[in-house]
Amino acid sequence: MTRSLEKAANVETGSFAWNAEWAFRIRNRRNRLLGLWAASHLGLNDAAAAAYARKLVAVGVDVARDTVIAEIVHTELQTAGLAVPLTDVIDALNSLSCQAYHELVGAVASPISTGSGSLVLS
Repeated sequence: MTRSLEKAANVETGSFAWNAEWAFRIRNRRNRLLGLWAASHLGLNDAAAAAYARKLVAVGVDVARDTVIAEIVHTELQTAGLAVPLTDVIDALNSLSCQAYHELVGAVASPISTGSGSLVLS
């Protein structure tokens, strides 16, 4: 009985770690996409947009609260003189969360060809 409980605890711990890792990946992808979204509003070129997106991902690693990320982007848009409501930033954040999830999960679960005509999951 003890072994069964230990096994169940290990499975639960592994599941929690897996879920936490995927949540972290999705959040980082979402923050990068939000950074690119904001950069397009700010009129940044490709290199500056990529740098801005990386900065937002780094901030997101330190600050896990979505409201803080949205407020940072909103403040930067306001500072640039853009009248983008906070609700628009939050809507983008939510929409990009779904996009990030589908990009990452789709990349894991999408079938790829092996060249021999059979398909495998990556």
